[in-house]
Amino acid sequence: MTNVGKHILLIIPNLDFGGAQESFASLSRELSKNHNVINVVFNKNNIGPYEFVTPLLDLDIPASTTLIGKLVNFVKRLSKVKKIKQQYDIDVSISFLEGADYVNLLTKSNDKVIISIRGSKRHDQHITGWLGFIRHRLLLPVLYRMADQLVALNQGIRKELIYDYKIKRPIHVIYNGFSAERANTQLQEPLDAEAEALLQQHVIISHGRLSSEKGYDKFLEVIAGLRKENVAGKFLLLGDGPSMPDLIARCKALHLNTWVKNTNLPFNLEADVFFWGFEKNPMKFLSRAKLFVLPSLHEGFGNALAEAMLCGIPVLTSDCPYSPREILAPGSETKKLTSVEWATFGILLPEWSTPTACRAWIDAISVLVKSDEKRKHYSNQSRTRIAQFTLDRTIQEWNNLIAQAN
Repeated sequence: MTNVGKHILLIIPNLDFGGAQESFASLSRELSKNHNVINVVFNKNNIGPYEFVTPLLDLDIPASTTLIGKLVNFVKRLSKVKKIKQQYDIDVSISFLEGADYVNLLTKSNDKVIISIRGSKRHDQHITGWLGFIRHRLLLPVLYRMADQLVALNQGIRKELIYDYKIKRPIHVIYNGFSAERANTQLQEPLDAEAEALLQQHVIISHGRLSSEKGYDKFLEVIAGLRKENVAGKFLLLGDGPSMPDLIARCKALHLNTWVKNTNLPFNLEADVFFWGFEKNPMKFLSRAKLFVLPSLHEGFGNALAEAMLCGIPVLTSDCPYSPREILAPGSETKKLTSVEWATFGILLPEWSTPTACRAWIDAISVLVKSDEKRKHYSNQSRTRIAQFTLDRTIQEWNNLIAQAN
C-alpha cells in the first residue's frame, strides 16, 4: 500500500452477478486512485468478471444453510476481518450488503465505519420469519446506529431508515455514477452474427440477475399479451440466475416460443423470448434494442436502467421502491399508480400487485412500438437525465465523506 491517502477496507459478502457487486468493484477502482484500498469478500464462489486494481482478499468462508453453521462462520469472519483491519492499519472500512455490514460494525476498532445500504429492507421478500423479525426489530436498528457514517443509495432508503428503523443521525444519499467514456468504449464492441440478426428485429430488452425480485415472471405475461394483440416485439433477456428454469417453464405455460443460448438448440429467430445468459458487456446489445424494461419488485438504484439510458433508448419500469421514480420523475409525489405515467424521463408503470399492471404495460409498449416520434422523445430524455449521474460526481461525494472520517 503506497498511496498517500487513507487506508481503506471495502467488504462485501460475495462477488456474484449483481448491481451491488458491480458498484463495489467500480468504487474500489476509483478510490484506489487516491487511497490505499484493500478489498475483502467472504468467499469467491460464483465470482463475476469484475476488475480490481488492488488486492482482493478471500476469507474463504462460504455461506451455510444451518443455524449452527451460520453462527460458526459469522464468528470466523469476525476474527479474520479484525485481523485484516489491524494488519493493514485501516483508517476507513466501507461495507456493501447486510452480512458485510454486521461484520464491519462488530470489528470496529480504530477505523471509521461506513455502511452503504444498497436496497430496501422493508420490501425485501427474503427478510421473513422469526429471523427476519430479529433483523427488523433488533439487528438493523441497533447495529446501524453504531456506524460512523450511513450511506443510502436513494432517498427512499434514507426515509426507510429514518422512519422504520428510527435512525436519527444524518444519512447521506450517494447515487451510483456512470462513465460515458467507458460506455462509449463498450459500445464499439461488435456483436456476434446471431445477436446481429436478432437486433435487426423490434427487440424489447432487459438485463439483470434472474431472481424473483426482478419481476421477469410477471413481465412474460406482458409479452404473451403483446403477441395476442399482434404487437411487434421480441424479448431479449441478458443475465443468469436461479429463476432461469422457472422462467423457461413460465414461457411454455404462456405458449411463448423460447431460445436459450449455450444449448444444443439451433438459433431460432422466430422465438418470442431469448435467454442470452450473462453478458460481460450488455451495452452493445442495449444500444441496438428499441425499448428497455425493468419490471422489478424493488430496486436499489437500477444499474441496468442507467446503462440503458446511457445508450439512449426509451425505458419503461415498474414504479417500485424506490429508485425508478427518483430517476425518471425527480421531485414528483410518490403515489400508487393504476395506469401508465408518461414521466419526464421515462415511463413508469403500476407495481405488479396492482390488477391493472399487465394491461398498463401492454398499452405503454404498444404506443411506443407504433410511434417513432415518442420513442425518439424518450430516447433523448434518457440521455439528458443520465448525464446528471456522472461517475466523477459520485466519487467526489465518496471522497468528501471519507475525508470527514477523522
